Amino acid sequence: MDFTIGYTVFNKAHLIEKIVESLSRMHGIPLIFLFDGCTDGSVEIFLKHRDALDNCRAFVNNGYDRFEICSNNFILKQFETDCCMLIQDDLILKNSEIFKLAEKVYENDPCAGLVGFKDGYEMEIADVYKNFISAPWSTSKYRDNILKKGEYCERTYVNRGPLCVPKAVISSIGYLDEGFYPLFWDDNDYSKRSSKAGFNNYIAYSEIETDISWGATRGASKIPYRAIYLSNKYKFSKKWGITLQSISKRLLLQSILKSKIMKVRKRVKELKNKVVFDEV
Repeated sequence: MDFTIGYTVFNKAHLIEKIVESLSRMHGIPLIFLFDGCTDGSVEIFLKHRDALDNCRAFVNNGYDRFEICSNNFILKQFETDCCMLIQDDLILKNSEIFKLAEKVYENDPCAGLVGFKDGYEMEIADVYKNFISAPWSTSKYRDNILKKGEYCERTYVNRGPLCVPKAVISSIGYLDEGFYPLFWDDNDYSKRSSKAGFNNYIAYSEIETDISWGATRGASKIPYRAIYLSNKYKFSKKWGITLQSISKRLLLQSILKSKIMKVRKRVKELKNKVVFDEV
């Protein structure tokens, strides 16, 4: 089984050398980078060190920051192997064992769909997931472990961090729903769509280096995170008929309004500035 590594990068100049060094050990696995609206010199640092990488394609969006869902979809439309391993820019692969584990999942289950990977980071134990059919899913080292390194199990919902997406899933259900722009709940929606299409999703425990201080892909952006999160949570619950924790009507309306304003601003930017992805 052949894999491609897809990295979305937003203002992570301090991590670029470390990311490139880790990928230089991946034995020629195709790489796709997307630098999305970076303003901190990430692209320049990457270009200084990219000679250490084999079979690497890199794209730069010098326009406005398009955020996570659009960035991931761009990469998913580029790869040509069996699967794409989507990786956010605050994650670094320690070794190539993650691909052996992914291959094991797909070999053992011909109906395997999305495979999410964890390294013990406890974020996904958050209360909001406890009402889901397959929750809790965390492989946290600090709470009740459900997996050991190298193990995997079936889960309805998986998430990016990293996320392995097979061509077969894309052919069946398409790409991430950009209606959840700019981020949050798109991966849950994708998991649900994959499951409804007859695929079995999995979570696996592999070695990944991460640090909460590095921040998520858009950690430096001044966006209304809570409002976007709650608005998309409501959108997800209505779409799939899932009852989640209650939200005050006033807070929900405020969140939906802020979310819509951000989408309108995106549309205005799209009309004023044609986004060009230059390959470098």
